[in-house]
Amino acid sequence: MKRFCVWLGVLAIGGSVMTMEAASQFPIYKEYKVPKPAGVPEYNASDFSLDLDHVASRKGDFLIPDNEGLLKIAKLYSTPEYAETWKGCQLGMANRVNLWDLNRNGFASQRHIYSLQSIHTYAFWYLLSGNKHLGQLLHDHMLLGAQLPMEFWLHAELRGYNKELPKGQLECSTLAGSYAIALSLAGEIFTPEEKATIEAALREKGFVPSMNTVRNEPPPPKKLNNFAAVVSTGAFLVAKYFNDEKAMEESMALMKRYLLDTIEADGSYDEGTGYFSYPINTLSRGAAFMNREQIQRVYGEAPLRNSPVWMVYHYPFNPENEETRSWATHFGDNSWSFMPSVAVINSIIYQDPLAAWLVKYFRPKGNMSLDLLQLPFPEGIPAPKSPKELNLPLIRFFDDGDAFIRSSWDENSTLLSIHSHNPNKHMMSHRRPEINSICLFARGEYFVCSPASASYRAPIHYTYDTATRGANTISIDRQNQLFPGNGAGSWNTVDLSGFWQKGNPSSDNVTCEEFRLARVVVNEAKDAYHVKMSIARRAVIYVKKGDYFILVDRLAATDGPHEYTSYLHFNNRDEKTTLQKKDSNTWLCVRPTANLQIYLVSDQKLVFEKGKGYLHGKSRDYAPDGENQGKLGSAIELTTSNKQKSKEFTLLTVLAPNAVKQTRNIAGDLQTLTVDSDVITIQNGSLTLRQGKDAEAYQLW
Repeated sequence: MKRFCVWLGVLAIGGSVMTMEAASQFPIYKEYKVPKPAGVPEYNASDFSLDLDHVASRKGDFLIPDNEGLLKIAKLYSTPEYAETWKGCQLGMANRVNLWDLNRNGFASQRHIYSLQSIHTYAFWYLLSGNKHLGQLLHDHMLLGAQLPMEFWLHAELRGYNKELPKGQLECSTLAGSYAIALSLAGEIFTPEEKATIEAALREKGFVPSMNTVRNEPPPPKKLNNFAAVVSTGAFLVAKYFNDEKAMEESMALMKRYLLDTIEADGSYDEGTGYFSYPINTLSRGAAFMNREQIQRVYGEAPLRNSPVWMVYHYPFNPENEETRSWATHFGDNSWSFMPSVAVINSIIYQDPLAAWLVKYFRPKGNMSLDLLQLPFPEGIPAPKSPKELNLPLIRFFDDGDAFIRSSWDENSTLLSIHSHNPNKHMMSHRRPEINSICLFARGEYFVCSPASASYRAPIHYTYDTATRGANTISIDRQNQLFPGNGAGSWNTVDLSGFWQKGNPSSDNVTCEEFRLARVVVNEAKDAYHVKMSIARRAVIYVKKGDYFILVDRLAATDGPHEYTSYLHFNNRDEKTTLQKKDSNTWLCVRPTANLQIYLVSDQKLVFEKGKGYLHGKSRDYAPDGENQGKLGSAIELTTSNKQKSKEFTLLTVLAPNAVKQTRNIAGDLQTLTVDSDVITIQNGSLTLRQGKDAEAYQLW
């Protein structure tokens, strides 16, 4: 039995934030364009060719001393294996030169500093192609960026600016690292005077503030988060570019501390997959410019080597489809679609065959971090091995508190995850009051969904995303589960007092076990509520042969009576979902390629409500009302409550995924239930499953 108690801070983007009042004194730096020179032709993608002579002509520096490794990487782009990757590079180069601008798509692209962070990619393309107009575009934007003031580099609009001790945070350090890489790959595009100007700006506005942060990071027992990984990586890249040995050592020490401080022994990460992918992807950029001895010092002891196993459980592994391949189960502020960046770094540094399989499956070729990591690791990645080949178990509980039940490791496998709180090393934000919440993928569809995250500046993030009503769990008296703070983030202006319950929740994982007929997870969350509970338990039973789930919720308060409400949210992001009531106990969630049959019975009379909720997009927006913010109705809500308040409440929910136009025969009550020919009975807290002459019992409470 594992006991989890969580202590969380306010929600923030990676670390320190400013209040709106304090930040408002600084200017907002939006898009900065440079004039397109006369005579630049309109390019087709095919106009960009690979120029190995240009790669060979590059002059070495401290970041990349020689060209031998770069030439080897460049030659990959002329091989059949990299044909599609090179086409993607060609298309990117043509788009940038024809528009004569940076990429203005993606997270926070309306702020210039985020778009300018991509210059290292353009420098890599310029190195490979030698195209003079791409070089001119890079030249003009890097010079402009160097001339922008400290407030821009520090992103003071969000982070503030302490003139006595300017500190580089996420945006500053990422930009500084990008400048260092771009100068190393394409430094010849500048005159000596221009290069000196840029280097002076990089040192003053990027390197010094980043090192101020590295050197002023509070020592243990203060815990770190992804902020430390990003800042230390940017600082390391600039330190190596300037050949500052002391700054390199300090930066690497913080990288190592981050890896040891935040990742659980089994490789899991309490802030979730998205808030793990971001720092690990950034770290891989820095690792590409380390030598083998430095990499061993930073990564040798890190539990990061175990992270691909944790990561792989999140994916239902949809077919070969760009839209659905990277869909994943998620909780907290994380999104439902992401590439496992841990695969890039683990496949090479740890020579991990599972990570190599993830690289192959998600095909992140043209990922500059993956390609440049072959500078210190010219042997490349090992032969891949799939989770099926490695015989990974189909039920697993991780130290971050999340459990997973899978039908198989095949494509389109059924996947349910259930969330509990476990801060362990991390004890950080980006978690929510959603203990015992579930997500469900089945038959190629995302059925039961978590809302993901709107912009931190959007009221809906606080009133819905981070509220228990937005999760697939149980509330008592329509109040949040316990959660630290008062729900007011730096940008929230909405009064949450009507449902917010301040406190530090805890939960137990009681059972996570493979049986002959079923896979079973049982969580206890009696200490997650403002009401004193003797039990608040959720059991998930996956019936293997039938490919369906039984959820049993048992709640009993020491006082009462209370209203108990179970929430389920169904993905309607594409507006192709319908939720139909079929009879007094049965609902049908219909998606284009499958349906989910929902059957609910209780020891109380039930009241159902059908409503509209939110499912946000594949990433969080920087500003409110961005393209990723879900519309009302992008999730369909089904709430189930006891009609009369009571001290105790038991609810059984069957979730049965079916093929299109097929349903199952489900009938019965809480004592005896049938699902087709299966018979389920509950007595004295024990659930018995009978399939023909075979039977098995599971103790739930």
